[in-house]
Amino acid sequence: MTVPKKKGKFRIKISILHKIISYAVSLVFATVGISTYIAVSTEREVLSNKLMHQGKRIAKDIAFSTRKALLSSDWSLVEKMLADFTGSDHSEVIYIWLVNPEGKIHIANDISLCGNSVDKGLLDRQDNTSKRFFPERKEYGMLLVNGTVIENRNWYVLVALSSHSINATTKRLIFHNLVSGTFAVLLGTVVSLLLAKSICKPIIGLKQAAATISDGNLDHRVVAESNDEVGDLANTFNDMALKLKKSRAGLEEKVEELATEKELLAITLGGMSEGLIAVDTKKHIILFNTTAEKLSGWKFAEVHGRLIDDIFRIVNEQTNEPLESPINRALQTGIAEFGTPDDALVSKDARLRAVAICSSPIRKKDGAIVGVVTVVRDVSREREIDHMKEDFTSSVSHELRTPLTSIKAYTETILRDPNMPEETRLQFLAVVDEESDRLATLIEDLLEVSRIQSGKAKFKQEPVDVTAIVEKVVTALQPLAEKNNIRLQKTVAENLPELQADAGKIESVVTNLLNNAIKFTPQAGRVSIHVQKTENEMVIRVSDTGMGIPKESLPKIFDRFYRVNRPGKQIQGTGLGLSIVSKIVTMHNGRIDVESDVDKGTTFTVFLPLKAAAAQQHTTTKVCAK
Repeated sequence: MTVPKKKGKFRIKISILHKIISYAVSLVFATVGISTYIAVSTEREVLSNKLMHQGKRIAKDIAFSTRKALLSSDWSLVEKMLADFTGSDHSEVIYIWLVNPEGKIHIANDISLCGNSVDKGLLDRQDNTSKRFFPERKEYGMLLVNGTVIENRNWYVLVALSSHSINATTKRLIFHNLVSGTFAVLLGTVVSLLLAKSICKPIIGLKQAAATISDGNLDHRVVAESNDEVGDLANTFNDMALKLKKSRAGLEEKVEELATEKELLAITLGGMSEGLIAVDTKKHIILFNTTAEKLSGWKFAEVHGRLIDDIFRIVNEQTNEPLESPINRALQTGIAEFGTPDDALVSKDARLRAVAICSSPIRKKDGAIVGVVTVVRDVSREREIDHMKEDFTSSVSHELRTPLTSIKAYTETILRDPNMPEETRLQFLAVVDEESDRLATLIEDLLEVSRIQSGKAKFKQEPVDVTAIVEKVVTALQPLAEKNNIRLQKTVAENLPELQADAGKIESVVTNLLNNAIKFTPQAGRVSIHVQKTENEMVIRVSDTGMGIPKESLPKIFDRFYRVNRPGKQIQGTGLGLSIVSKIVTMHNGRIDVESDVDKGTTFTVFLPLKAAAAQQHTTTKVCAK
């Protein structure tokens, strides 16, 4: 974490080394200055006291020597004596004043000072002083010694001594101290530099080590070169680096575990066949797996954080009316909520997809709801199968009821009229026989589908004459074609080899294809069957000029119970014929193709290998719609 810098005026960055040197030099300067001041003050005080004692002694000597001359008022002798005192033996004496009882200078070695008055308080002082007596004579640096009383005369002797010696001595002392102070500063600078380097070196090392560790190299260590606090800091730093390394190793392990768990979770969620959606309590999307993306048409990046109501819209599949989402109910009730049997999800491109929905609240350990997880399952196939089963049940019921109704009606008629003409009775019995065959065929188809689906269908390989089978089926269906005014044509290549197959099942394939073609071809139409041989296969092609099959229905026509929805043109059937054909072709290791053009016709092409092959479990089909 980066520590924020304080806002304020611009600051110059000063290193610790410079700070230590600056502080040390400043300390030396201060020490030299203070010591010089103390030394100079002390020395000046000593010299001043010494000079003061000397002045007092001179004043006493003058008072003693001039006592008789003053008593006799011999002023010339007094002046001569004062002149002697200011001679070469007393060069430090500047002024000598004799002050009369009225406080005026009566005799002085400087005649110009005679007649001046002297402050009475100054004469009475008993301590030393260094104040100037005559301000107009500032050119003199002098020390004034307090007066000495001349015996019985109330006269005073004042002596002013030169302070030149004190000043000279003080200057020499200051000079010597400055010289020694300069050397002290230089020496202090050098010593502080060395000391600062010795202190800063390990700190700089710690700084570089910290930078190295911050770059990710936790194996870097600092060498502790001393046993002082800096050494302790280096050892503590190394311990910290070691702990950081262990912590990072543990963290990387945890991150790797979390990444693995996240990857496994992503794989699990992505591999789910159901859509998984999670929202928070405000219904913002926080999870949207791959299947949910496929079902809705939205990508997770597009819906993350958006309201679920904007993305996940449920309507009734039959009425297209909006329905309340189970997500909302789960948030309100706090329990699992389910959708309705007619739920349909409106995808991004506005298409409807049949879905089954279950929403459950997500709770924390304390029971608080933090969101809702919703499982969405695509049930389009199940609903389609349900519809197919419903259609199948309706169709089978109709197909069973029709022949049974005919059989019952004709039978009751025969039973009620024992005197019925023989010819009429035989006609009725023929109808009963025909309807019974129709009923038996329907039941056989149902059983055949069940046997094939369960894997219990018998498969007998033997040489099969395909030409004979086609001839037999065409002959059998010719009356049905003529009844519907449909022209039935066959084209069979000459010298076709025998096919290793199950004759009954090949006959069922041809029968179902031709029967469907006749059923879905309007009057005056045409149905044809063409049989030929290629290099390794027998090819059976059945074409018609009938209704055709819509493009969207082509992938489903071989499913059980599937019947093409033809509004206004619905034709009865069970939806089992093409499923049986597909399964039989698969059992012979063949394939079937279909091409269709709505309102123009359909062509089914069956390819059967000439050599015997084991039964297969999956049909290979190719569909094409124009």
